[in-house]
Formats: sequence, structure tokens, C-alpha cells
Amino acid sequence: RHGLLACYSAPQALFTDNGELNPDLPTLLAEAQTLNALWLKLSLGHFLHNQQLDELRDILSDSGMALVVENDQTDCGQLAQNLPISLTFDMGNWLWVGDSPEEAARHLAPAVSYIHVKAAEPHHEKFRAVPPDQAAERWLALLDNLPADAPRGIEFPLTGHDLTAVTRRYVNLLRED
Repeated sequence: RHGLLACYSAPQALFTDNGELNPDLPTLLAEAQTLNALWLKLSLGHFLHNQQLDELRDILSDSGMALVVENDQTDCGQLAQNLPISLTFDMGNWLWVGDSPEEAARHLAPAVSYIHVKAAEPHHEKFRAVPPDQAAERWLALLDNLPADAPRGIEFPLTGHDLTAVTRRYVNLLRED
């Protein structure tokens, strides 16, 4: 009714610490189907070699579910990873691993199918997520370098006394940009 899409974001990695395909992948795909999600989102994990890609293609084909992989806030989320799959582009997470969000967008935009919109600002020894319109101009400009037709998810804290109005404001901002 509101034109919103469901994405199942599971807190697991596609590849385990030893580089094997996550054995829970079929279960996670089934959970995504149960939720009528358009896709399953995982972090990449420890991708080591292309040998599992045929198995991954078979599992995805059997499930009928799309898979997107997010750049996370670990060393597994760095720009050096290069896989032939769709990407959830988390705008702020690049800073956590020392990469440039703008450089990542230049290289990866054709593979991006979903965008986690947020700005990131230094906070103590790390970063914290903040609304893109309350941070440096680079964050809203970064959206111009990513696919305009990719769905966008709010990935920053929504605060205020009227959360419905705050949410509506950011949904409208992301639709306009």
C-alpha cells in the first residue's frame, strides 16, 4: 500500500572464516521467501576463491531468491573484494575499513542493486552513522554516483518527538534525490 519493499537482512556472512560457503544459506534463502522478501542480504565474509561460485549459482537458482552482499565494517568489507554478484552498497561502511566511498562508487556502481543510505562521522576511535543531510555535503553527492533506480534503505538513527514525521521526511528526501 505504501510502495515499500522487503529485504531480508540476515546477520551472517556468505562465506565462513575458513572460506567455505555458509552451510545455512539454503535455510536463510527459505526464510527470505517466507517473508516475501525480494532478496536476501548477507555480508561477504571470508571469500577466498571462485571454486564455490558454481555451487552458489545452483543454490540460488534452486531457491529462486536473489542475493545481495553488503560491504560490512570488517576487513572483509574492503574494496579489494571482487565478486560477480549484486551489491548492497552501504555508503558509510567504507570509512570503517579505510576505503573511500566515492572511489567505491566509481568502481562498483554497475553492480549495486540496493543502497544503505547513511553518512558516517568520526566518533571516538571509530565512526557513527548520521543522517546524510546533517553531515558533510559529500554524502548526498555520493547518491548521484550510484544507480538512481536502486532501492534505498535508511541506515541511520531516526530521532525526534514525532518519529512518523521524521521518517516521512527522510523517505521523501531519498525519493527526491
